Amino acid sequence: MKRFSFIVVFWLASFALLAWLYHKSNDIDIDIDLHLVTVQHLEQLREQDALLSQYVLQARYRQLRNYDPLVLTQDEIFRLLDALAADKPDLFGTGNSLIQQTFMHYRQMFVRKSHLLEDFKSHNAVLQNSLSYFPVLIDSLEKKNALNPGKIRQLNEILTGVLLFDQYATSEQQQYVGGLTDAWLSGCAPDDELGHELVQHVGIILQHKMEVDGQARSISQSVMRAQSDAVFSLYRDLFTQRERVAQRYKLTLLALTTLL
Repeated sequence: MKRFSFIVVFWLASFALLAWLYHKSNDIDIDIDLHLVTVQHLEQLREQDALLSQYVLQARYRQLRNYDPLVLTQDEIFRLLDALAADKPDLFGTGNSLIQQTFMHYRQMFVRKSHLLEDFKSHNAVLQNSLSYFPVLIDSLEKKNALNPGKIRQLNEILTGVLLFDQYATSEQQQYVGGLTDAWLSGCAPDDELGHELVQHVGIILQHKMEVDGQARSISQSVMRAQSDAVFSLYRDLFTQRERVAQRYKLTLLALTTLL
């Protein structure tokens, strides 16, 4: 009787253990398809961020016809961030875990970068407009003052100074060009609209050039890549850990099933 009771208890305990192992092995969420999508999104975030920096530099040096690529890349990055949070809220949603905090910090960094990008776009547009119109003004004024060698010399000095400042912006060059325009303005008649317009556009160039360069550097040299690597590393480690635990349960279940 005791032996029979022991056998019954043994088999009940065995079945209970098998059921628990089966439940645990299936309780751990290992969705391979979603995992592959997540990895793809994380890699695309890196690529889009690098592309955004490239477009900023192209826009700064007048190699981008318009800001459409910048806008589309910004939108794509936000779409990828939202997709990660929607697909895996336990990892990329709001929360207190390390990976959630790291991901939220990454997202906040991009929000700040986007604000800086908006400032860059507006200031760079103003700068590029003045840089484009400035040579036209110089040409018009040279034709107007064709018989005044002194005025022509002043215009050539201003033109050379602004072109050098556009290539190598320094405080010294900024002061030098500012002095040239002050000298020009002192000899301008009150009704010389072109002369005063020249001073206005040179002032815009002097005001915005170094600022726009600084914004472009801040955007293109941001530390978002390091933060992206941190998010990816945490996700990879968590997935590997879950996969190992699930595999351990399955192997134990298989071993016990074989023995029984």
